Amino acid sequence: MRRALENRLRSSARIDLVAPACNLAEGRRQATLSKPDVVLLGCMGNFVDELVTLAQDIRELVKLGVMVIVLVSYSDDIEREIALHAGATRYLLKDINTPQLIAEIEAANPRLHRHACNGDYSSLSAHSAM
Repeated sequence: MRRALENRLRSSARIDLVAPACNLAEGRRQATLSKPDVVLLGCMGNFVDELVTLAQDIRELVKLGVMVIVLVSYSDDIEREIALHAGATRYLLKDINTPQLIAEIEAANPRLHRHACNGDYSSLSAHSAM
């Protein structure tokens, strides 16, 4: 899944995939080092401990000034509310098509919109922690 996501993101000329990671600890470290505009955070379940960790990770990333998009295999209302309340910008299903995913990433970043409105389609750095 992670490799497929990386390939999908690389298909956009306006998105630079800066630091893919295979787990949350590595993702947190990479996000701190590379300071991406957007982090795609994969969520694997909704056990209480996992939801607490998810919320903490989102809050930490938001404090770094990063927009967080949570990608899930199936939608869960409680998980969604926790993620959005913690500061996630979007909560999306992993099976989203590539053009829509890229549009959601671009929409999550106001900086990219300001530049695009001025005719400057500069790159958006994205980070994937799946």
